[in-house]
Amino acid sequence: MWPFSERSIPKRIARAKKLIEVRDYLGAREEVGGVEDPEAAEVFATATRLQIERLLVEIAAQRTVGDPSRVREFEDIARRLGATDAQLQGVGGTARGKASGRLRA
Repeated sequence: MWPFSERSIPKRIARAKKLIEVRDYLGAREEVGGVEDPEAAEVFATATRLQIERLLVEIAAQRTVGDPSRVREFEDIARRLGATDAQLQGVGGTARGKASGRLRA
């Protein structure tokens, strides 16, 4: 990440929170990623959790329509963001057989 002044940290956190409000979770992660500040870390974690939840919904939809390549694509992205196997296996749909419909860990 590029260098930034301490004074810009609150502005970056505020921008990230606004991005979360408009559901741009990846943008919010980019805004505060690498910022060493407890509030920035919390915002980053929130954006990550919400992006994973969004991906879990998309995985369920792709399983329902029977698109295994898209399921794998979204699962890979979710794993890179920190989704657990339990979260991924708990997602509804039919591609994995067990359809619980649970979208949150």
